[in-house]
Amino acid sequence: AREGSPSPPAAPSVHTPDEDQLAAALFDWQDELTVARAPGRLDVMGGIADYGGSLVLQLPLALSCHVAAQLRPTPPGGEPTLSIVSLGGSLGVDRAAAFDMPLSDFAPGGTLLSLRAARGLFTDDTSRSWAAYVAGGLLALAHEHPTAAALMGVAPSNSSGPQSSGGGPQSGSKGPPPSLAVLVASEVPAGAGVSSSAALEVASMTALAAALQLSIPPRWVALLCQQVENQVVGAPCGVMDQMASALGRPRRLLSLVCRPAHLQPPLELPPNLRLWGVDSGIRHSVSGADYGTVRAAAFMGLALCIHREAQHGTTASAAPIHSASGDSTAAASRTAQAPDPTALAPGSGERYLCTMSASHFQGAHEQELPDYLPGAHFLKIGHQHMDTATTVLPSTRYPVKAATAHPIMENFRVEAFRAIMQGNPTSTSALLSLGELMFQSHASYSRVGLGSKGTDTIVGMVRRHISDALSKGVHPVLYGARITGGGSGGTVCILGAATEEGQAAVDAIAAEYHDATKHRPMVFAGSSPGAAAFGTLQVQRLT
Repeated sequence: AREGSPSPPAAPSVHTPDEDQLAAALFDWQDELTVARAPGRLDVMGGIADYGGSLVLQLPLALSCHVAAQLRPTPPGGEPTLSIVSLGGSLGVDRAAAFDMPLSDFAPGGTLLSLRAARGLFTDDTSRSWAAYVAGGLLALAHEHPTAAALMGVAPSNSSGPQSSGGGPQSGSKGPPPSLAVLVASEVPAGAGVSSSAALEVASMTALAAALQLSIPPRWVALLCQQVENQVVGAPCGVMDQMASALGRPRRLLSLVCRPAHLQPPLELPPNLRLWGVDSGIRHSVSGADYGTVRAAAFMGLALCIHREAQHGTTASAAPIHSASGDSTAAASRTAQAPDPTALAPGSGERYLCTMSASHFQGAHEQELPDYLPGAHFLKIGHQHMDTATTVLPSTRYPVKAATAHPIMENFRVEAFRAIMQGNPTSTSALLSLGELMFQSHASYSRVGLGSKGTDTIVGMVRRHISDALSKGVHPVLYGARITGGGSGGTVCILGAATEEGQAAVDAIAAEYHDATKHRPMVFAGSSPGAAAFGTLQVQRLT
């Protein structure tokens, strides 16, 4: 989403009479409901570098999305349907409260639609497009397990993921497949850059899988949810949001190397530190054109770097690009030095920018990359675009150099941030070093075109707090800040002291921002377990 006027803060979740009526008619309240919960997340470090294979650090927020699901008998002669109701404007103001579709729409002619082909089912009416996050998860499950596919009247042609267990409620049953009813209630604000979409996807898929008696590993749930957002919704996000929502733990930063999703031990927040998110009021969207352009530009840069290494070789003194599997192919070197045995040639497998060291990129590639490159020129060159979530458009001018540099340098910053955190920093110099890494990350977002006036204002207020404190010879209680997630607005992450003074400083910044913009920002604090740790609840009405 491009920068715009600040919007009013999200209203409290209030159920309208129409929503209450829709919800009351949705379920058979005498039968069991399956309830799942997934939190939003605060992007502490890493952000958009996830698609480049970076290490990312994510905090699961206290705010969450709850989803209830129930299988309901399909009336004799009727058609199985998917019915979804969203309560309290929880998915944004421009949306209908209810969505219904025949499940057979997912399998025209008896064959399951691909996730990409299903996008068209949700694009005709923008007020109902939110349902893609829920319904797309059911289709993803259908491609994984025959129990879910049976709801649509077909069996999947193959299973692309690890075999999930569970025979499901349809094993051995007769009559039409059951219908599905889903109720959504989310307190994660849409457009604030704290992963309302990932919370909805993860909570929905977790509830649907449990209602169908399927046991799917939480990591695979997250990966499937990412595919839903990429292919069905059409938002080219990385995987960190879904992984944090599925696998996060309270007061711990989920540590994830996004190649594609390698979990590392979580990073516990030192007791003297606290994290806050401050919403700028500028609506953020991963599906916005700016994010997609920057992401495509990074993969264009990756293709150019790989081609350059294959043509010119790389020396043993540098660390070149590695493949995701760790395999490597030697490239011929024009110099007298021996070629580095880990250099890559085109066609040897999946690659990530962040397997290239910052020093190697700066020494071997940065000066050779164009600042900007028209899409038509890249397509004419004939290099492979290795990103399935974006398309290179001939008429678009791509910021190749800055977009390629960002994930590589961000990965270095995140590694350094984690190393300092692991030492339980207490000195002012160490704490301000953490903050400096956050400020550098924020500046890099601006260089690639994903900054915003509102988030710059909040970050500038944190900078001023630090400089004012140091000029007075006192210790600051805020240490750093950065824009989060996909950028172009959304939320700023602030690192500070876990004290009353730290909280007061954040409250003062929120008040000052309101005075300057007339937007009263939401302040996100606290954390909670991810969907896997929460599990699911089986709820039945007492009689």
